[in-house]
Order: sequence, then C-alpha cells, then structure tokens
Amino acid sequence: MKNSILKKLNRTLGLLIGLFCLASALAWWVDRNNSRNQEVSDLMERHVNTLNQEFVRIEYFIRGSLLETAPEKTRQKDLALQELSILQDFINDIKRRYDDRPELLGPIENLKDFVNKSSGAFGNKYVSEIISQLDATPSTAGEYYSRHAVGIVKDRETLIKALRTVIDQERKEIDVKSKTAAGVVSVLIAGVAILAWRVGRSQSSAVAIPLNQLVTVIERMRMGDFTLRLELKRQDEFGVIGDGLNRLADDLSVLVGQVQRSGIQVNMTATEIAATAKEQQSTTTEIAATTAEIGATSKQISATSHELDKTVNEVSAVAAATGDLAGSGQAGIARMETNMRAIMEASGSISGKLAVLNEKTANINSVVTTITKVADQTNLLSLNAAIEAEKAGEYGLGFAVVAMEIRRLADQTAVATYDIEKMVKEMQSAVSAGVMGMDKFSEEVRRGVDEIRQVSTQLAQIINQVQTLTPRFQTVNEGMHAQATGAQQISETLTQLSEAAHQTADSLRQSNISIEQLNEAARGLQTAVARFKLESK
Repeated sequence: MKNSILKKLNRTLGLLIGLFCLASALAWWVDRNNSRNQEVSDLMERHVNTLNQEFVRIEYFIRGSLLETAPEKTRQKDLALQELSILQDFINDIKRRYDDRPELLGPIENLKDFVNKSSGAFGNKYVSEIISQLDATPSTAGEYYSRHAVGIVKDRETLIKALRTVIDQERKEIDVKSKTAAGVVSVLIAGVAILAWRVGRSQSSAVAIPLNQLVTVIERMRMGDFTLRLELKRQDEFGVIGDGLNRLADDLSVLVGQVQRSGIQVNMTATEIAATAKEQQSTTTEIAATTAEIGATSKQISATSHELDKTVNEVSAVAAATGDLAGSGQAGIARMETNMRAIMEASGSISGKLAVLNEKTANINSVVTTITKVADQTNLLSLNAAIEAEKAGEYGLGFAVVAMEIRRLADQTAVATYDIEKMVKEMQSAVSAGVMGMDKFSEEVRRGVDEIRQVSTQLAQIINQVQTLTPRFQTVNEGMHAQATGAQQISETLTQLSEAAHQTADSLRQSNISIEQLNEAARGLQTAVARFKLESK
C-alpha cells in the first residue's frame, strides 16, 4: 500500500513544522533588528545628555574660578581645563562611533570646532581666554565672562539642539524601518499561517471526507438501511474498508429480504384466521349486548312506571295542598290590598301637611327679610349718629358710644337674620324634597295596589285549574300500573336469552386468544425485519 494514510499525515506534519520554523526565524530576526535599533537610539540620546552635562560642568568650574579665592580658584581653573579636554575626547569618540552615519557627522563636527582649544568659540575664545585673563588681569575676567557667557550658552544650545534634531530624525527613521520590517514579517507570517491552514485543511479533508462517508453508511446500516453504497475509489485503508462494507451490505440485504418475505406470508395467514375469529366473536358479543340492553331497558321501564305511579300520587296530593294554599294566599292578598289603600290615603294627608309647612316657611322668610332691612336701616342710622357725634366734638362722646353700640347690635342682628334665612331655606328644601318623596311614594303605593289586584285575579284562576287536575292524575296512575306489570314480564324473558348469548361469546373468546397469539408472533417477526431498507433490484 504505497499511499497509506500514515505517510500522508507524516508529509503534512513535516511541511507544517517547516513552515512554523520559518515563521519563528522571521520573528526572531525582526525582534533582534528592532532591539539593535532601539539600543542605538538610546545610546545617541545618552551621548547628547552627556555632552550637555559636560558643558554644564565646565560652566560651573568657570564660575567657581571667578568667584573663589586662591588656592580654590586655581583648582577650579584646572578642573575647567581638565573637563574641556574630556569634552574634546568625548566628541572625538562620538565622531568615530558614528562614522557610518553621515547625517550625524555634520553636527558632531560643528561641536568639535566649537570646543577646540586653539580655535573654537567655546574652547579658545571663551574658556581659554577667561582662564588667561584670570592669570593676567583677574579684574577684567569677570567683565569678559559677563559679555560672552550668554552668547556662548545660546551657541552651545543651538549646536546641541541641531544634534538632537538629527538624532530625533534618525530615531524616527529607525522606528519607521522597524515598523516596516514588522509589517513585512507579519504579512509573511500571515502567509505562512494561511498556507499551513490550506495544507492542513487539504489533508484533513482527505481524511475527514471518506471518514464521514464511512460513518454515514455505518449509521444507515445500524438503522436498517442497506441501500447506500460507498464509492471511494482509493488505494489506502479507506478503500479497503469501503469495499468490505459494500460486500457486507450486499450479504445482509439478501438475508433480510428472505426473512421479510417469510414474515409477510406468516403474517397474512395469521391475519386471515384472526379476522374470521374476530367476526364471529363480534357477532356473538353484539347479540349478547343487544339482549342485555333490551333487558336493562325493560327493567328501567318497569322501575320508571313504579316511580311515575308514586310521583302521580304525590303530585295529586301536592295539587290539593296547592289549592288550599292558593286560597289562603288570595285572602292574604285581599288584606294586603286594604292596607295599601290605607297607606296611600295616609301619604296623601302627609303631603297636604307638608305643603302647609312649606307655606309657613315662606312667611318666615318674608319676616326675616323685613328684619334684615330694619337692621340695615339701624346700621345706617348709627353711622349718621357717629358722624354727628364727631361733629359735636367732646360733647358728642357719649352719643358716639351709644351709636357704636347700636351699630354693633345692628351687625349682630344682620348676622342672626342671615343664619335664620339660611336655616329657613334649608327647611324649605327639605320640605320640598319631602313633598316630592311623598308624591312618589303615593304613586308607588297606587301601582302596588293595582299589581296586588292582578295577582289576586291570577291566583283565583290557578285555584280553579289545580282543582281540575286531581281526576286526571288518577287516570294516569292506573295506566302506569298496567305498563309496569308488562315490562316486568318482558325483562325476565330477555334475561334468559342474554345468559345464553354470553356463554357462546366466552367460547369464541377462548378461540380468539389462541389465534391472537399466533398473529402476535407473526407481527413480531414482521416488525423485526420491517426496519431494514433493502436496495430494490
């Protein structure tokens, strides 16, 4: 077997491992390149900071030599010259280190010229000149420092800034290159991953597709379907398994087909025998059931006749009692009608008295109106009296007090008359409502009297009809008694016929049980092989 599944899987695994190693190597190279670029960028930044620190140290020693006295002044001068030499050596070292970066050489060369002891603006014209004047004429050294210090610092910052600008640009270019390299590597890794995915998918499909076909065929065979066949056309293990399953399905189809045909024949024979036995049993059972139903119906007719006989007697007695009660009710209704008429007359008398009361309250209201007018006039007179008392001055003080009291009494009278008027109006409203209620009550009493008269007439008619029912109930009672006797005789005869039919049905039921057992065995065989689905030929 040249192309076995194991060989295919080994080739696929080797290819995937190679792709993984390639992606890992690319990632390592990009990471290493980024680390080196970052180290160079950080080193440039440290060099710029060191240059700036050296310039600051020299400035510090120059100011110390100007401010201190001997021998500290001499030590500060020596330290300034020493730091200047160190600064020159450091700039030369930076120039050698970045000799492969032309864009940095220009700013570094400018710094070197600026620091040079023999010709530089900082090294010669600033540091060396100040130290020389300190040795020759110390008084002029401070003035020289004051004139040139600011300009020197600005020139130094300009040169440092120019170098820092170039370094920043260099760092940006390094970042761009790093990002570009990372992007390229990411694309390459993505391509490797896609290629690995396609290779893996291709190999997994080469295994999964025939495996799924095998699983589908086996599942269909497990469920009894032998119609599906595999067409793998492969030279590996899947081809061998597919051919074996196809041969197995063919053999099982032949065997199950024979069993199905035999089961159908047995089932048909057992079904025919069972159908015949069931027809006989059904006929006998129907005869017995019909006989039993007729007997039960006869018994019900007999029992119903006895109950009707008893019921008719009871109804006759109830009818007589109903007639007596209806007579008593008619007398009671007559008395009720008399009472209702008396109530109607009394309500009319009350309505008349309430009307008189309403007229009296109207008279009271007119009196209250008169009192109110008198109180208003009194109040007006008291006001005039108060005005006259005010005109009289101190002679009218007593008269003013009397006028005030009269006005107060007039106000109280007005309030009291208002309350009386309010109560009179409430009494009038209550009396009017009472008159309307009594009129409505009188109308209801009148309608009640009419209805009682109608009920009395209807009760008289009911009494006459109930009295005519008693002879009729007696006639019905005699007919029901004769019908009950005949139904009893029919019931006894049908009971004997029903017992004979039940005995015949029991015999047929025993035969049917045996036939049903045979039929059940045939159905079980047919059910067992019915779930198999065979290929039609």
